[in-house]
Amino acid sequence: FEYVPPPVEYVLTIATTVGGTTSPSPGSYTRSEGTAVVVTAIPSSGYEFDHWSLNGTTRTENPTTVVMDKNYSLTAYFSPLLVYHTLIITATSGGTTNPAPGRYDYEEGSSIVVTALPDESYKFSHWELDSATRTENPITIMMDSDYSLRAVFEYVPPPPLTATIRGYVKEPPPPFSGEPIAG
Repeated sequence: FEYVPPPVEYVLTIATTVGGTTSPSPGSYTRSEGTAVVVTAIPSSGYEFDHWSLNGTTRTENPTTVVMDKNYSLTAYFSPLLVYHTLIITATSGGTTNPAPGRYDYEEGSSIVVTALPDESYKFSHWELDSATRTENPITIMMDSDYSLRAVFEYVPPPPLTATIRGYVKEPPPPFSGEPIAG
């Protein structure tokens, strides 16, 4: 009868940060030496998998495999998804905006300031922010959704030119007298 030593066992401790879980679930697992343990990071809604830390070493593959040759501590790190919203800026003739008309993607929660810049002989009238009319200039938009912003300018005709002419109307030189003409 031959003595067979019991298999060497190691502990894999799985943990996560806020934003997700793992399969197998976070906890401690005892496995025999040489066992390959596959662990998958599962992000929660609004999060994405960022990386693993395996005994202080960073790994980025998901799922990851740990071959049990010692005790391991494995932590899945998650980060919030960055959500972006689109702002489309346009302008009628007679002016422009700062930032210039175009399509811009901003991170959710950003506060965006847009200024209407009328051309000469024009004035800023109002903004059309989706279906709402706004009159402040500059305008600040909190990016919590996609928006269309239109700057509306109005033509302002220049004031009429007026002039005053003073003097006398005289007869031409001789044979005329050169004196003011009566009346």
